[in-house]
Amino acid sequence: MTARMLQIACAALLLAAAPLAAQETPSPWVMDEYEVEGETRDEEIQNRIDDGYLPVGMEVAAGEELWLLYIHSDSLPFDQFLIVEYSQVGTLEAEMSSMINTGWVPVDLARYKNGMLVFFINTDAVTVGDWGLSMTLGMEQTIEQTYREAAEAGYSPWGLTSDDSGTLWFLFLSEPNRESPRPVSLSYHEPEEDAFEPGVNAKIGEGWIPWGMMFGPENIYFQYTN
Repeated sequence: MTARMLQIACAALLLAAAPLAAQETPSPWVMDEYEVEGETRDEEIQNRIDDGYLPVGMEVAAGEELWLLYIHSDSLPFDQFLIVEYSQVGTLEAEMSSMINTGWVPVDLARYKNGMLVFFINTDAVTVGDWGLSMTLGMEQTIEQTYREAAEAGYSPWGLTSDDSGTLWFLFLSEPNRESPRPVSLSYHEPEEDAFEPGVNAKIGEGWIPWGMMFGPENIYFQYTN
């Protein structure tokens, strides 16, 4: 085979392989790390969104690392996102309500410094009738009770986070356009990737959708709905 023919053959192989590469199945979920106040943070997040990923969870580690949980889904279309810092928990309710009343939906929240970071999306796909935060200690019985009481009151689970005292914070939304609150499940694992990745994949295999995460003192928690 001449050099010219070899070049043509190689080019043909590359062209044949390109559609196969494009058809590779994307991961159903990913976790990305960013600098909390990094200059390119929002651009990097938008790049992941442009790849077809929906942000569904947020947490802060070591005071500087912002982690986002994404699922590969077009189930919740939105136009914009914002990460808003609230410096004090005491003023959170009024300030968040102002955002929600103008069409922003809080997807998840994370304790940061003495306040909170909240991840908002602007979407017409979700109507928020009311919202609330519940606080509890990190005990299985009290967590289950918190979820149960919220569902009985007509609220669906959205975000969750924790603080250094061991207090857990849960974000619930009342969605008038839903016939009933979304079901919920929670799993927790050691923070190493080889420990939590199989657990999350197993829950997905059971039909659950990751929707929120939280870094506890010893474990990483994943919230699911379906």
